[in-house]
Amino acid sequence: MKSFAYVILPALLYSVSAVAQHESVIRVTSPIEAVTVYMNGAEIKQSKQVDVKAGNNTIVFQRLSAYLQDQSVQVSVDGEAEVLSVTATSNYLNIEKMEPRIKLLKDSIALFTSKIASLNNQIDAFNSERALLNENRNIGNKQTPTSIAEIDKAADFYQQKTLEVNNAISKLNEQQTELNTQYSLMQSQLQALNYKNNPERKEVTVVVNSSADKSITLHLRYVVNNAGWEPAYDLVATDVTKPITLKYKAKVYNNTGIKWENVPLTLSTADPLQSATRPHLSAWTLNYSDSYNGEDDEETSVNKEGLLNENNVGQTQGMTFDWQFHSADSTKVTISKRNRGVSFKSVNVSELNTTFVIPTPYTIPSDAKPYQVDITSYSLDAVYGYIAVPKLDRSAFLIAKVSGWEKLNLMDGPMNVYFNNAYIGQSSINTRFIEDTLELSLGRDNQILVTRAKKEDFGSKKLIGTSRKESYKYEIVVKNNKTVPVNIEIQDQLPVSQESDIVVDAEDISGAVLDVPTGKLQWKTSLAAGAGITYKLAFSVKYPKNKAVEVRKFRTINCPDF
Repeated sequence: MKSFAYVILPALLYSVSAVAQHESVIRVTSPIEAVTVYMNGAEIKQSKQVDVKAGNNTIVFQRLSAYLQDQSVQVSVDGEAEVLSVTATSNYLNIEKMEPRIKLLKDSIALFTSKIASLNNQIDAFNSERALLNENRNIGNKQTPTSIAEIDKAADFYQQKTLEVNNAISKLNEQQTELNTQYSLMQSQLQALNYKNNPERKEVTVVVNSSADKSITLHLRYVVNNAGWEPAYDLVATDVTKPITLKYKAKVYNNTGIKWENVPLTLSTADPLQSATRPHLSAWTLNYSDSYNGEDDEETSVNKEGLLNENNVGQTQGMTFDWQFHSADSTKVTISKRNRGVSFKSVNVSELNTTFVIPTPYTIPSDAKPYQVDITSYSLDAVYGYIAVPKLDRSAFLIAKVSGWEKLNLMDGPMNVYFNNAYIGQSSINTRFIEDTLELSLGRDNQILVTRAKKEDFGSKKLIGTSRKESYKYEIVVKNNKTVPVNIEIQDQLPVSQESDIVVDAEDISGAVLDVPTGKLQWKTSLAAGAGITYKLAFSVKYPKNKAVEVRKFRTINCPDF
């Protein structure tokens, strides 16, 4: 058995040596050639030409993003060679040289941490001394009376010591506040520098077998997190007689740790990690949506017909974004999650994936900030008109109605509105409830006056047997002070009863079109320059007198509370 072992060992050594002679390790770096940005990720494309030897060759792509998704890696080869295996691993040893500013900040943070700890110890000591003084304020006892002189002396002592302790604590608290402020600033600076100097990197190792020494090109594709894009629009109108221009844009962010330097971009609404399993159809059902009831109440302003009611409480400084706003259908868009300084929200996209190839290369730094990318521009024929909802707002809003919008691949997103070379405000595109016509708001026109007044002399409340009847009468006046005729739509509403013993009677609606299920009233008219028109609205509500019905609606605003 011993002699057999000596015979096998040289053979094994020879075999290992032979394999090593036919296998080489090639470590390469390659620039990013193209990026497909998804709404919640990005696909990176790189390639590298390498010279391989006959046999197995190990090629290692170095310094890739730490957010590379291992299961997404794909490698193809140009040339007669076979890819045997592909693996992705993290490399913590290939740490780039630490930037001097990072080392300086870390040293400063350590020093400030020590100072803050020292201050806390001093404050604790003074608090203990103050507690000791409070516990020993009583002097003397019942058996040993205390003289007035001793009381005065003790009072002076406690007053002086308490004042000294309180002053010392106040001074230490001021120093502590200043140190904490500087400490927070240094932490923020260190975080910003770490975004650019993240030492962690991924590597992709590819084993290739070649029949001869030759030159081959490896193509590497993989998906990374911490990247994405959001749709945005600019709506430009110069005159109501000319087409409008809709500029389709995107806000692209890159927080992958790798800068995208002058690369071709493609924007996509697809899922970057889509499954290879075939899809299965489920039942397609239609229901009434709870988030849209066809009409605003008095608390929602004019979000659907007018400008977006945006409540942007975000910060665009540094790397933290907290976006919160109301969509065009008055539904608040909520933040769903946060990812290293970037927040995400849900948007509606078509079931079919949409791809936009950007013709001009862009440079997107890895700093988590949004960078604007121009997608395309549309010149759209529009029908212009005005809409007013005097119950909610006494302004008339200029509306551009566009047909055939389905061909434009639009998605929900904010929109900056420009009219007559002036910035009007921010609106939004909401495709969820759009039918065959897309309505785009161009803002208020103060040359059209709209008023809605309650005629108090004609309103009344009456008791009729066991019922109570309330009558309401309003007068709506529209005046066109422009020098050109206008088409305008006036909207109002009647209350809708949801109880059998509550009866709503429309007594006078001045020829308005009534949508019975929603109670929505609609007047459409054409007003000549300088002309005006008056509409009357009268209705009554009858209900049992022993029940309370809130007919009037109120809006909620904030005010000081003194």
